[in-house]
Amino acid sequence: MVRCFWQFIFALSLVGLLSGCDSGGGSSPSDENMGEPPSVTISTPESGSEFSRADTIRFVGEAEDPETGQITGEDLVWESSTDGVIGTGEEITAVLSADLHVVTLRATGESGQSAEDTVSVPVNGPPTVTVNSPSDESAAKNSETVALEG
Repeated sequence: MVRCFWQFIFALSLVGLLSGCDSGGGSSPSDENMGEPPSVTISTPESGSEFSRADTIRFVGEAEDPETGQITGEDLVWESSTDGVIGTGEEITAVLSADLHVVTLRATGESGQSAEDTVSVPVNGPPTVTVNSPSDESAAKNSETVALEG
């Protein structure tokens, strides 16, 4: 009777080993991508694009979680280095202040891992003019040519 018990236990352990249920801590194929950060790409605007302060700028990007696939909606956050968060989702539009912006698309995957892509977006404002000469107290005749320095 004892011998049959041990034979039964031995047979069960063989079945466990053959079916991949060993206690060796092996990983299943779906565990291989656990905890990996998503891949993120900004496609629009392209690097080198320039804009004016009044322009509505279109931003398009995508992200993929290696575990669950496409990332959408609130898990995609667009942020400007100057203006802060400017939107969420795969595609947004924004009017940015005059400055050189570094715009970041940050994606958060199912496992909580995040990744980002960035693009530099120069937004030009109106030119600034400083006149040093003539001084504020100067006067000129209507036909007189005045040279400005600044």
